[in-house]
Amino acid sequence: MLTGLRLKNIALIDFLDLEFKDGFTVLTGETGAGKSILLDALDALLGGLQGPAGYRMLANKAERGFVEATFEPSAFTQKWLRDHEIDLEDFFDITREWIRKNDRIISRFRINGISISRSQILELRPLLIDLSLQGQTSQLSSSQEQRILLDNFGKMELTEAIEESKKAWYEWKKALEIYEIIFRQFAENQDLLGERKRILHDLLTANINEKNEIENLETEQERLSCSVRLFEGLGLLNGCLSEGIDEAPSVLAHFSTCINEFNILISKDKSLTEMKSRFLEIEACLNDLINDLRHYEKDLNSEPDRLDHVQERLLCLKRLENRYNMKLPELISFRNELDNSINTNNIEIRLSESKKKLSIAKENLDLLNKSLTQKRIVVARELEKNCTTYLSSLGLKNVIFKIDISPCEPNEFGADSIKFLCSTNLGVGLAPLGEVASGGEMSRFYLAIKAALAKVHDGRTLIFDEIDSGVSGRVSKAVARALKELSCDRQVFCITHQPLVAVAADQHYRVSKSINGGVTRSQVTCLHTKKERLQELAELAGGGSEQASIYAASLLEQQAA
Repeated sequence: MLTGLRLKNIALIDFLDLEFKDGFTVLTGETGAGKSILLDALDALLGGLQGPAGYRMLANKAERGFVEATFEPSAFTQKWLRDHEIDLEDFFDITREWIRKNDRIISRFRINGISISRSQILELRPLLIDLSLQGQTSQLSSSQEQRILLDNFGKMELTEAIEESKKAWYEWKKALEIYEIIFRQFAENQDLLGERKRILHDLLTANINEKNEIENLETEQERLSCSVRLFEGLGLLNGCLSEGIDEAPSVLAHFSTCINEFNILISKDKSLTEMKSRFLEIEACLNDLINDLRHYEKDLNSEPDRLDHVQERLLCLKRLENRYNMKLPELISFRNELDNSINTNNIEIRLSESKKKLSIAKENLDLLNKSLTQKRIVVARELEKNCTTYLSSLGLKNVIFKIDISPCEPNEFGADSIKFLCSTNLGVGLAPLGEVASGGEMSRFYLAIKAALAKVHDGRTLIFDEIDSGVSGRVSKAVARALKELSCDRQVFCITHQPLVAVAADQHYRVSKSINGGVTRSQVTCLHTKKERLQELAELAGGGSEQASIYAASLLEQQAA
């Protein structure tokens, strides 16, 4: 409950200190007297009016100004304060201060003197006040606002389902974003993927595996290119070692002669026996060398086309190096990278997996949205019933009020399009509220919905700015009665120009303005006495005429009775 409001250097108000009680309070006064300043001050105090709009709250040339309100906390407010480690008392203060420094204006929020952020104030705001500003009744035509009102009415039944749907929607959106990214990559990389596959096929066909293959082939090519000279040399070596040349004995024949002579020497001197084994070892090595040379010569003779093969292979490898501007070791690494990227990180596989996850997320979202829709239908029927009851008491006896819930594209609040439909006259079919309701009827619908919401929520202070705008005298009385009934279990404020509404109030404040020394100032006065109220009611009824005074007196008498 709002128990006090203090303003200093705010707009046209130098200083103001008001005390409020529970029940029904009205504020009256001429248009332009400054009633909206009080509502703007409360709006700004609870996180509204940022930027230039907020700066204009500070009175012209004032260095410092503030709005401060005292509240009696509800159970919900007490929990919020505890959660934010703010000391609890019977009452607590919220302050917003504006300070002018070097042609700049800064503002800050405090609770019980402790600095607090605007985001935290905005969290606390719906627990304290429901502020219905002038012109907000037109918002009833908005499907989004209708959805918000329905969900607020069914807060207990719908909050968990809405949160689950919201979480599922964000998960689906994330899955969709990932799928779209991969799909774009897939579409953009189709040509690139085809080119990579062609290159991989080219490199696989070339069968490149040895990093030193070119060097080895060049060495072999050089060897094979010298085959004539190699054969000549082999012939000479073979002749010298084993066959002899130009009738001269071979090395092997000479060595046999040496061994025979050595045997004769041993027969003469047995001490030379050990040296014989060395002669035999040399003979064995010579025979091995001769055999290896013969095998080498045989290999040269067995591959007459080997040189052509080596040259063709070298040409193939050189072309690959030129085509891809890489050396053979780089080509082998590139081939392996391509093979891995195409076979293990295939974008088609990623796309398929992403599509599957997207499908699962959509199924979960649809399931939760369907459950939310069913819960909303139940809540909608209850809101229809409550609003119809209130509308009947507000003079719309023949009203039919229905809430249409139809499918729409999923969003973070579900997959429901909400439409308030009504018929205010017998025999007339249902149509969207904003298309058929007059200004006065729209005000009554707004009040009925707010009254229905008030019955299912905690005791927030309700503030209405000319909710009775556009209604007749008879309907004004019904509006006054509805506001009075609302104030039985919560605090209600209303700015009004209707004497029938003002007379029903438990507290009555008059807002006026005066000009002193060429400066306009607004004042707020609490009307304590019957005479003060009579005078103000007469002003509301048409001015200071005798008939207006008589009418005002009759209203007070009826109210007292």
